[in-house]
Amino acid sequence: MRGAHRLYESCGFTERPPYDGSEIPADLQHLWRFYELRLRGEP
Repeated sequence: MRGAHRLYESCGFTERPPYDGSEIPADLQHLWRFYELRLRGEP
């Protein structure tokens, strides 16, 4: 998965905390990486 993480990061995605409403159980979220991509004009 390191290659996939690098790909997302090279495309401008940044790691973020789990989002509200995630279907991943809270006790397993530490095993996952959550990413987001800010679009132009977003705060």
